[in-house]
Amino acid sequence: MNSRAKGWRLIADVGGTNVRFGQAENGRVLPTSWGVPVENFSSFDSAVANYMDRIGPALAATCCEAAIAAAGPVGGPQRDTINVTNNDWSVSPDAVAEGLGRRIPAQIINDLEAVAHALPSLRDTDLDAMDDVSAHGNGGSAGALPTRRLAVNVGTGFGSALLITTPTATICCPAESGHMLRRLDSGDAGTVEDYLSGRGVRELAAKQAAPGHSSAHLPISIDADSPEAIDVRKAFATMLARTAANLVLATSAWDGVYLCGSVATAWFQVGDHEAFRRCFNGTGPMADRLAATPIALITHDLPAFIGLARIDV
Repeated sequence: MNSRAKGWRLIADVGGTNVRFGQAENGRVLPTSWGVPVENFSSFDSAVANYMDRIGPALAATCCEAAIAAAGPVGGPQRDTINVTNNDWSVSPDAVAEGLGRRIPAQIINDLEAVAHALPSLRDTDLDAMDDVSAHGNGGSAGALPTRRLAVNVGTGFGSALLITTPTATICCPAESGHMLRRLDSGDAGTVEDYLSGRGVRELAAKQAAPGHSSAHLPISIDADSPEAIDVRKAFATMLARTAANLVLATSAWDGVYLCGSVATAWFQVGDHEAFRRCFNGTGPMADRLAATPIALITHDLPAFIGLARIDV
């Protein structure tokens, strides 16, 4: 937090489906948060105004700065604005000022950028390691700096961000990896997010449907017990493993892949981790490096809040 600030920081995590608000002070997330479906409000500023009404005018008056994460790229004609990818909200310092009723310093960042900034602060209890490699942290950098860690989200959409840490600096590189083409060797223009997302799971379920049967009759929950759901899990895991491995290879993120998001969490709890690891490692020249890369699920409820509490505003 800005050392000159007197008061608390508004933090918010804006996704395609839900928005969550909270408070931070001196780099620490306060034990208060409130979440609500995005569809309950017409705009981000109306959601901010509702949150301020909920906490009351006395507390709202002491809000001195804001750090907001949203699902989408920062930039475009308005460089400090995010047009949220999977809904019609626009998030900007102006929207914060409109909702709060006054202007305060505000930082707007990508949602996975916020999660990546949280990685150095996560404890063992905030993570579920996939295997012994992940548990012991035997990443490819073998303790050398800089470290490179990758946050990967599968939820309403798909996203990732690379965190590079050196002795003197921390650099975060958010990516729009959900919009990478799924295949380059065919006319299929489908993207990664078309398959690795909530709607992607529904598409996978539709492909598993028997001829003449609608996918509407199949369980679309990735953690269901039906044979169709098991097939969906296998297909999902293969695509996620290959995509995550490609992202590691593209960024040299040998120090770990950290999964988050509702769909990734549901799969992680019931999926075949050994099969995922085999697919992730592959058999190519970098198989040994990939095999030494830790993979874990972020189990902390609000990892983006930790990152938002830490960043400079």
